[in-house]
Parts: sequence; structure tokens; C-alpha cells
Amino acid sequence: MLHRVRGKSPLSRPPHFVAQFLRANAPRIDEEVAKVNPDLVVHDRNGEIYSVRYEAVNAMLLTSSSRRIDESSNKTSESTN
Repeated sequence: MLHRVRGKSPLSRPPHFVAQFLRANAPRIDEEVAKVNPDLVVHDRNGEIYSVRYEAVNAMLLTSSSRRIDESSNKTSESTN
């Protein structure tokens, strides 16, 4: 999880600070994604998490939300019949 920053948002600071802030928090995000679905992260040669496959995350979220919408509409149509 990202930690809270008191005062100014880190994103309102100079670009080098923003990059440093994001780099410091990226491993935490990668680890959280890997806990949910290990197929959504890319590992380096040493087996360490290298990156998140955000395009796959987006596809997974779209599929999941589409399923929920379909299930919801099916329940609604069954209750009206």
C-alpha cells in the first residue's frame, strides 16, 4: 500500500522527486498485484518482481466487471419472470 504523505502532495513537487517517490512505492504495488494474481507480474532473471503487466490487469478487470454485469442482468431478468 502507498503511505500517506503529510503536507503537499508528492505529485506537486519537481519531477525528480515524483520519480523517486513512485520508485519507492512501486515494489509495494508489485507485491500486492502478485499476491492477487502472480501471472500479472513480470520477473527478472533473478526471480525478483520486475514489473506489473498493466495491460493484463486492465483486461482482467474488464472481464471481471463484464461478468458481474451479466450476472446482475440475469438475476434481474429471472426475478421479473
